[in-house]
Amino acid sequence: MSPPRTVFHVRDAGLWPHDADFMVAAFDSTIPHLAAAGNVGQWGDQPFSDKDGFVHDTHEDVRLSEAYRLTGVGQPVRTFIAEVRIGQDDNNNGANSSYNNDDDGVAAAVDGGGSEHGNGEKRRDDHRQAALPTRTTPSGARYLPVGLMTIRDGAFSRHVSANLQLRPHTQRARDEHSGGFIYIDVVVTDFRAGRHRVGAGAALLRAATAYARDRGRRAVYLDCWTGGTRKLVPYYESFGFQSVQDFAAKRKDGSVWPGKLMRLDLHGE
Repeated sequence: MSPPRTVFHVRDAGLWPHDADFMVAAFDSTIPHLAAAGNVGQWGDQPFSDKDGFVHDTHEDVRLSEAYRLTGVGQPVRTFIAEVRIGQDDNNNGANSSYNNDDDGVAAAVDGGGSEHGNGEKRRDDHRQAALPTRTTPSGARYLPVGLMTIRDGAFSRHVSANLQLRPHTQRARDEHSGGFIYIDVVVTDFRAGRHRVGAGAALLRAATAYARDRGRRAVYLDCWTGGTRKLVPYYESFGFQSVQDFAAKRKDGSVWPGKLMRLDLHGE
């Protein structure tokens, strides 16, 4: 018998009062994981919550996302949260990947491997997950946030748009993609959620692609770190992204962050 599949529900950030707090905690959860995996150079060793302005900026990002969703005015930024339903419907089987194009902020994606750990690991995950905040709907259903994603609709993040190495490609994106494009700013999964987070990154990437396709966008861009174990590029290539250009971004401390701009073309879909 095949293992149960995890159903991820992807919704707009801002629909739950604790979304920004979850996002900060999820970012913090990546720091020890990256260090243990030999990728401390990606985001450093300082918790995001200790960085000046990060908590405030995260709350502001959620506010801007909700304002743009409701009005289409302001910074073209959208933030999404991936959740799993917990309780009696945990590990629900048989759903299909989908995205709700009525723009009510909900999508569902299915990813195998939600039970890749042994029973001992599952018990530890269940104990850890029980201490995490969950969202309860009016009908009583409980959802555990496990990941987040921020996208920009027709715009690049500043570290990309201001990079001289990438300038020809970012300008070409604005000129060539008459139907527009989206840029995936960040995808983060919450390592505190244990086995419940497995596959959440893939679900968020599929939701971003569905968002772009439903709005007639012609391409999806992202950039990723190319240092450390160098696993991010092949990971994104497995979703159809192609390399555009390597680049180097200088940090405030003078160190260099090596990255790669990547693109997924949708014009043939």
